[in-house]
Amino acid sequence: ARKVGYYEKEGLSVDFILMSGAICERALLAGSVDFSLAPNIFQAFMHSPRGKIILQTSTSLPHKLIANPQIKSIQELKGKKIATSGFGGLTEVLTREILQSGGLNPEKDTTFIVVGTPDARYAALTSGAVQASLLASRYTFMALDAGYTNLKYKPIPYVSEPIGVLDKTLKERQDLTVRFTRATMKGHIFFKEKPEQSLPILMKWAGIKTMAEGKRNYEEEMERYNPDGILDDEALKVIMDRANRGQAKPVPASQVFDFSIARNINADLKKSGWKP
Repeated sequence: ARKVGYYEKEGLSVDFILMSGAICERALLAGSVDFSLAPNIFQAFMHSPRGKIILQTSTSLPHKLIANPQIKSIQELKGKKIATSGFGGLTEVLTREILQSGGLNPEKDTTFIVVGTPDARYAALTSGAVQASLLASRYTFMALDAGYTNLKYKPIPYVSEPIGVLDKTLKERQDLTVRFTRATMKGHIFFKEKPEQSLPILMKWAGIKTMAEGKRNYEEEMERYNPDGILDDEALKVIMDRANRGQAKPVPASQVFDFSIARNINADLKKSGWKP
């Protein structure tokens, strides 16, 4: 959206500041930034009803469950060791959900080994210390190129690539929020409809060196691409049920999500016949 000039056409000069997820969360809550594109903001809004996720451009996470070459299905992980970043962390929670979707009981059928960072999990897999691990991006590609198996599973809804904004901004600066979201939505559509022009932008942003790797990253993004930036009721239920597990008082989806602006923008773009 910035490279193509969509923000400029909305009268906006947008600065993207690279931060860790936790810092993104604190910066938004403190009012130091206007919007956050980090998924951490979901948990912040769960615990403190101060803002909303107003757009989500991906339906799920990029992680793939990679296993030893001789393992061809999730069911074949029974009795095997699986690497995780830590107990209670994202990789463990998502791995458990994937195993359950494949008919396994994670507690009884597999053993989780805490390994840590993606590079450490990749090393544990290739050394034979574990038989499977969740990996993403270049570690996934490295493993697949080495002959390891991508164990397919039905994508599981997660908060991924959202736009988070404070309620205060929604109330006092709604025009800004609409213009920012509209330009972002146009960039989102451009990304899918104009791959030849999008690829060089993606490669520069992500530090990708070769066109082949760029295309693989692009294709992976397309697997998770959320056309209208809105999560349906079924996806919201999965996300909220997971987040509310163990909560004395469940938080409703309406406390965390508000896709009304996205719906209006999609309707306007469709009505006007806008094309990137």
